[in-house]
Amino acid sequence: ASGSDLQPFWPVPSLGQGQRSGAAREEYVVLLLADDKEYRYSPRSLAEYRQFTPGSAWVITVNRLGGVTSIAPR
Repeated sequence: ASGSDLQPFWPVPSLGQGQRSGAAREEYVVLLLADDKEYRYSPRSLAEYRQFTPGSAWVITVNRLGGVTSIAPR
C-alpha cells in the first residue's frame, strides 16, 4: 500500500480460504525542498511522520552525498 497524506492505513486484504497475510512492512518518506533541491528523509515512526505537515519549516543538515543527517522544526 502507499499514500501521499498524513493518514496512512493498511488496506484490508482479500484472502481466500486457507490464506494468511504475509509480514507487513511500512516505510514513511518525507520530501523536503531546500535551496531548489529535493531531499528525502525517512521518519522512524508514524508519530514522527505526522509532524511533517505540508508547508511546515524544518532546519536540516545534509552530508556531502545529499543525505539528511539531522532535522529539527524551525
